[in-house]
Amino acid sequence: MDEYDVWKVEGQPSHHMVSWNAKGQPIEPGGTNFISYLGSMVRANVPITYDDWKDSSLDAYKEIIWNDIQLTFNVDTCCKTFVLRKAELLLRSFRTSLAHKYLKDDKGDYLENPPIQPPAKYASIVSEDIWR
Repeated sequence: MDEYDVWKVEGQPSHHMVSWNAKGQPIEPGGTNFISYLGSMVRANVPITYDDWKDSSLDAYKEIIWNDIQLTFNVDTCCKTFVLRKAELLLRSFRTSLAHKYLKDDKGDYLENPPIQPPAKYASIVSEDIWR
């Protein structure tokens, strides 16, 4: 089960409420859950090998994320730009976190002999081929 599947309960309404401020950013109630879900969607759907979020080959992944967000939360199309920019930041943050925790030393230099397998915690979303 993917970490974002907990949101999809059969027989239950699928649109979770999110409030938005005047700048078009999610706030409580629901804002924290929305961002958490978005991060899970990004980690589960977008390969960590992409360096450029503007790469057109990511468009299909972005549409998957956007469509799922619309099915799960009350998000208007005017928020699409914010949602996808936040998704980009969440992917970058995840990649940076992986590098600092598993591929770099305390000084920030890459390890000479990094682990050859992804951490077990991320094995379902980071394949061994991608990790290398």
